[in-house]
Amino acid sequence: MSTRSLIGVQLPDKTIQWVYCHFDGYPEAREPLLHKYFNTYDKALELVSKGEIRSVGEGIDDCSFFEDYSISGIADNLEEFLKLDHGSDFKYLFAKGEWYWSGWNFKYTPDTMDILPNPYKAITIFD
Repeated sequence: MSTRSLIGVQLPDKTIQWVYCHFDGYPEAREPLLHKYFNTYDKALELVSKGEIRSVGEGIDDCSFFEDYSISGIADNLEEFLKLDHGSDFKYLFAKGEWYWSGWNFKYTPDTMDILPNPYKAITIFD
């Protein structure tokens, strides 16, 4: 079973370019890779620009992308990005030089996300 996520980058005009990622979307797996290998605007933008992601790796050359189709797009703003579903359990956003996140079982308002801790501290996702 996969933990799906959406990964986005806030562009200079405040729109968000995003892409679906199929595997390992939970923060314990996603955070180390995003912080270590996609920690700049250009690297994050390259990640979301290649189309739908099967899995994120240690740098763009180690990522696996779907070749036949792509679930991706541009959200007009943060609220629209947060409302996207596509079966995703978590959303990650690179904005203002930081990675932010939200999850299906975490409280957030329609216009905010939490800063993704660096390093990630383990949390209990299920009670």
